[in-house]
Amino acid sequence: DGYLGLGMHRFAPMQPDPPPESISAYPNVCVRISRLSTNAFEWSLKTEQDQPRESDAALVGMACGAGHVLAVCKDGKMLAWGLNDKGQLGLGDDRQRQEACEVYAFPSGITTKVVAVACGMDHSLGITDADELISWGSNGHGQLGLGNTKGRNSPQRIDCLTGKGLRAICAGEGHSLALVDTGGLHAFGANHRGQLGIGGRMVARSPVVIAALK
Repeated sequence: DGYLGLGMHRFAPMQPDPPPESISAYPNVCVRISRLSTNAFEWSLKTEQDQPRESDAALVGMACGAGHVLAVCKDGKMLAWGLNDKGQLGLGDDRQRQEACEVYAFPSGITTKVVAVACGMDHSLGITDADELISWGSNGHGQLGLGNTKGRNSPQRIDCLTGKGLRAICAGEGHSLALVDTGGLHAFGANHRGQLGIGGRMVARSPVVIAALK
């Protein structure tokens, strides 16, 4: 189905040319950054592309959701494309994009230079160069960490973790994790299978520290 981006079916390992610097994948989309050009190559089941298509932007990071992609440029710009029914692209609306669009819909007070991104199924996280944790998209389980279940179509700052020395972020189907220098690993969102690691199965609409890892 074109998942490998090689233009053919393969039943044994084969290295893409050029070899990737980094790669990200979800069930319907795959993106890699070329080691030689620092440009992004993306291919998707949704568009039935069997071979990668090169992007023009010089990238330093990217992430894939179930149907959307986020990319971070060297200059701190954030690009987004794909499905947007939950506002997961952060563009201030719910319209799907088939080409990469720069995210401008940052509320007043949030730094617009992004250094890292993460994608859940239909929600997104980011870290800015001012040590701000931001989130947007679907929020039915509180996975945006904003203390409620209201979805957002533009980036919102998670104040309780901003300025704490953000180290890493990641997102699952309906939950999120953030690692900070001062306070350890925090989890928020869906927890019906205990995926937050905080004990019990109660959802967490705001970040909760994982005590066992503190």
